[in-house]
Amino acid sequence: MHKSLASAALLLLAFSAPSLAQTRPPAQIALENRRAASLTELTVADADGNVVGRLARPIAGGKKSVLKLTRPKGCEMAVQAKFDDEGEVEETINFCREKVLRFTE
Repeated sequence: MHKSLASAALLLLAFSAPSLAQTRPPAQIALENRRAASLTELTVADADGNVVGRLARPIAGGKKSVLKLTRPKGCEMAVQAKFDDEGEVEETINFCREKVLRFTE
């Protein structure tokens, strides 16, 4: 009986380990532009207002990319995006939970 208790504890640790890792923001996030318009500008700023990520080149509609984050502080980050059809997005996103930033119509 003692052996099965130890196995259950190990199983519990295996399932709880990913939640511990989610307290830190990722070094990069995946970008998916599911809109028809191209994503022309993207800025990600941490809670202190420091820009930690900026789009290097436009992402065409239907394409994917990766955005590297430079020393982000905290999980909550402000995202500002602009598209070539004059669409804009301004949101605060928890990147400890969300690893993919998807733009849709």
